[in-house]
Amino acid sequence: MNTFETKNIVKRKKRKQKIIIASIAVFLAAVIIAVFALSLGSKGFTPDLNRAASRGLSFDKTSIVSKTYTLVGIGACKDKDLVVQAEKDGMPVAAVGEMAFRGNETIRSIILPEGVSVIGSSAFAYCNSLEAVVFKGKVTHIGNSSFRYCASLREITLPASVITIADSAFSHCTSLTKIHFGGTMEEWKKIRFGAHWNVNMPEYTVYCTDGEIFVDAYSKYREVA
Repeated sequence: MNTFETKNIVKRKKRKQKIIIASIAVFLAAVIIAVFALSLGSKGFTPDLNRAASRGLSFDKTSIVSKTYTLVGIGACKDKDLVVQAEKDGMPVAAVGEMAFRGNETIRSIILPEGVSVIGSSAFAYCNSLEAVVFKGKVTHIGNSSFRYCASLREITLPASVITIADSAFSHCTSLTKIHFGGTMEEWKKIRFGAHWNVNMPEYTVYCTDGEIFVDAYSKYREVA
C-alpha cells in the first residue's frame, strides 16, 4: 500500500468519525429539547384571572321564573382559555348545562363567574385539552361525570360552597393531582361524594384553608369503594 492510499484511508476514517460525532451531537440535542419541553409541560397551565370575558359563548334562558341564563356551549367563541361572563341581558349566568362542552378538544382553561351554582352532567366530559378550572363563586353541585375523562386536567379550584360532587364527576382524570378548596379540611370531608367520583385519578392533594389532605392510592381506593 503506497503513501497516497494510506492517506486516503486515514481521511475516510476521520470523515466517518466526524459524521458519528455530529450524529451523536444531534441526538443529544434532541433529547435535551424533549426533556426541557416535558419539564415545562409538567408545570401545568395557570389561567389568567384578570382576562376579559370571552365573546361568542352560547347561552339559553334557564327558565322564565328564575330569570337566569345557562351556559350551553362554545357557540362562536374561538378562545381556548374561556372566561365566562357573569351576566347576559342583565340576568345572571347561573349554571353550565348538561353536555355543554362534552368532547370539546380545544378549550384549555375555564373561569366560571360568581353566579354559577350548578355544573350539569357531563358538562366537560372528554375535554382532553382542559388543564385548569376555576370557580370564582358559590357553586354547590358538580353533576354526574361532569369532568369525566378530562385527561389533561391538572388542577381545579373549588369554593367552600360545594355540597355535592356527584357520581364519576372526576373519574379518569389521570393528571389531576391538585384540588384547591376554599374551605377547611372538615368542610371538605362533609361534601357528599358520589360513587366512584375519583376513580382512576392519581394520588392527589386537597389544599384547604387550614391544611392539606393527601390522598394516596390506598385511601382513594377506600373512598371509591
